[in-house]
Amino acid sequence: GAQRGITAFAAAPSGTLYVGAYNSRIVSYSDNGTEANKGDGHTFQVTALAVSGNTIFSTGFNDCVREVDLLAGAYTYVPCFSIYSILTPVWDSSTTTGTNGQPKDATGKADALYVITSKSLECIKGGKVVSKVLLSCGPFAVATSAKHIAVSAKDQKVYLFEKGLEPKQIGRLESNKGIVMALAFSPNGSLLAAGNKKEVKTLQLTFHSGQVTSIAWSADGKHAASGPLDTNVYIWSMAKPMKNIGIKNAGAGGISGVAWVGMNIVASTGADGCVRTWESKFHE
Repeated sequence: GAQRGITAFAAAPSGTLYVGAYNSRIVSYSDNGTEANKGDGHTFQVTALAVSGNTIFSTGFNDCVREVDLLAGAYTYVPCFSIYSILTPVWDSSTTTGTNGQPKDATGKADALYVITSKSLECIKGGKVVSKVLLSCGPFAVATSAKHIAVSAKDQKVYLFEKGLEPKQIGRLESNKGIVMALAFSPNGSLLAAGNKKEVKTLQLTFHSGQVTSIAWSADGKHAASGPLDTNVYIWSMAKPMKNIGIKNAGAGGISGVAWVGMNIVASTGADGCVRTWESKFHE
């Protein structure tokens, strides 16, 4: 599969899992097996993956966003023609979008892709940057709902923006006890889960002993899964906040991503380059 530590993780609606690794590879995992993405991709570490429709967007340390066609399992290219050879097509990587700084995190919805870099919050549509909000707070993570964008920063605050042609800041959350490294809105956008360097902060729940790197909500919004560097995965219940399901030693070296692939199945990835799936029975 990935062959190196996994640094980015996303699940497509079909259930296929996609990972990005330190060695710049993107690999898919499905019932048909494991397959590396075709074409020339990032030249450095993949930092984030986000699925939108039949496209998966990837960001990398080479300061750009690439598009992958999920149906073809390859980076998308647009054919053009050289003046030297009319009959021979030349493939132009026009779906590569440069970013204003090194991408740190990305999240995709049907309307657009939102990327945070070391300098700004950028909205990308159709392979173009359509809006850019400069950030002086030192961003770390980003999440979006139908109406809002949340960005965490090194000052331990989470900044809230209203979506629009030019995202507008409407508030901030200041009760965090550490830098928030992972953010996720619930499916209906009514809840925002934030995981910091010490713990996960969903209704003030604390169990992890290491930095939380990833949070994912179940499709019905009743449960959230979190993965940290302490190698354990936890599943949280919104109906019974004080109860949780702990998956101990889920990934050697720490968890880098979690995602739901069914109503009671969670997938996790880690520094060991492996993808694992876990079936859980929720508390009655």
